[in-house]
Amino acid sequence: MKQPPKFMSPELYIRNWVALLLIVSLTLMVHPSYAQSFKAVPDRAESVTLPARTSDDSSSVKPRRGGVFPVPFSISIDPVSQEMKSTAITSGPRPGMPHKIGFGRDVPQVGSATDAPAHLQWRNTPQAGKISAISITSPQAVGIRLGILVRRLPAEAILRFYAQGAETAYEISGKEIRESIKRNLDAGDAGDAALTYWSPHIEGEEATLEIELPPGISPDTVDISIPRVSHFFSSPLAAQGGNIIKNIGDADGCEIDATCYSDWRPESNATAKMSYVDMDGGSYVCTGTLLNDMAVSGTPYFLSANHCISRQTVASTLETYWFYRSAFCNSGVLNPGSRMLSGGADLLYASSVTDTSFMRLKNTPPTGVIYAGWDPSAPALGIAVTGVHHPEGDLQKINFGGIESFQDCTETDPWGTFTCYASTDTSAEYVNITFTSGTTEGGSSGSGLFKESGGSHYLIGQLYGGDASCSNRYGTHYYGRFDVAYNAALHQWLNAASTFAALYFPHIATSLPWQTEIAVINTSAQTVTGTLRGLSNGGQ
Repeated sequence: MKQPPKFMSPELYIRNWVALLLIVSLTLMVHPSYAQSFKAVPDRAESVTLPARTSDDSSSVKPRRGGVFPVPFSISIDPVSQEMKSTAITSGPRPGMPHKIGFGRDVPQVGSATDAPAHLQWRNTPQAGKISAISITSPQAVGIRLGILVRRLPAEAILRFYAQGAETAYEISGKEIRESIKRNLDAGDAGDAALTYWSPHIEGEEATLEIELPPGISPDTVDISIPRVSHFFSSPLAAQGGNIIKNIGDADGCEIDATCYSDWRPESNATAKMSYVDMDGGSYVCTGTLLNDMAVSGTPYFLSANHCISRQTVASTLETYWFYRSAFCNSGVLNPGSRMLSGGADLLYASSVTDTSFMRLKNTPPTGVIYAGWDPSAPALGIAVTGVHHPEGDLQKINFGGIESFQDCTETDPWGTFTCYASTDTSAEYVNITFTSGTTEGGSSGSGLFKESGGSHYLIGQLYGGDASCSNRYGTHYYGRFDVAYNAALHQWLNAASTFAALYFPHIATSLPWQTEIAVINTSAQTVTGTLRGLSNGGQ
């Protein structure tokens, strides 16, 4: 029997039409082929501390289980030549490069597709699974990250990274590692670099990779090699003793301890020291800032410099260090509450035009962080500004000054050297800052620039570079303009439009993969991923 036609209720009919109009509006807003240039509204985001959530303090660091300590196959790379060590330690970073703290080293013993499996000596576990381990020593290193080239790895595998004798280990699932590599490939990266998972940083000259397989998963499903390690000659963890080159105390003498300025504690809690591995296995430090969005969603958006991170493969290696400051004013002692977050980030937008790198951290930052406020309006000449940063990877510092001029900056060679020239507020992509106290150095790259308004602080840029130093106090400090980057792309994430749709039309919004679509649009039409590196003052 034929059923009579069914009609929508007036309420559902109106709801769906409104939803459709909203979707069309969002599509026009984010699609570069049809969208008008986005105009910043006078609204600005305030800084906020979000309530602690159960996931906030989850960590990949786990106790090693008693009775399951496989004897690893041990490898030692040849010692670093004195010439190579001297060059790495005594020569500062090249102009236009971020601050280097480690270099890549080949591991010929397990670098090929056949060598590594031959050295994985599988043993049975009490749970009827399999376990194996490889230990790699890079003599004289103060820290190591292992580069695992993954051709096949079951999602059920558990990988642990630790130093021999340690009671804890970083525990990472095969699923998480596969997802990290997929992000690299989906972003258009290719080759062995995109297929490489970089382990968390392990202090000292030795690091062990342990692989455990559950019952029913064959070792034949594991196809990996370890062609490179990143050999640290300067420790991001500021360990002490022996031949370790420390970060604490490395900054120049005119730098100012951020802990001494309690009124800037929110911005201090929003600022993180960064450590990451580049495509060749070299390790670097920069600075970044956690940003709030208009919806106060708690999404961990993270801003730094394009000359630090401009590719997804590099963003996947990111580790961030929070509350990395002195225990008390001018103590020179690391705050015992400092925390490290691993897991990398999604690279959402990267542009050399304003030297902007905009990411979303994969893991939740530790409890107590601040999501910084920002202002999308154009900055004005002469206003007071403040920078919060990690020069030379040191404990957090702060500097104070004012906006001197508007500038356009252009890279002049493949090594990242750049020149800047005066411009106008309507066309400039950068501002030049004169700091009357403090300065910036290598490691400060990507750090936030803040203005004060009505007793609150708002981010308005991130550090590109300059020629100022303690001996050249009135030199240049160029910051990429946040408002220009916001108008070009960042509003897609920081503006609340998509969140509005998700709140009021979840049955439609959740079926729209607009986060992915926006990222693709960025990559194809807006993202600039050239080799630009940002500084002439030792690569801040």
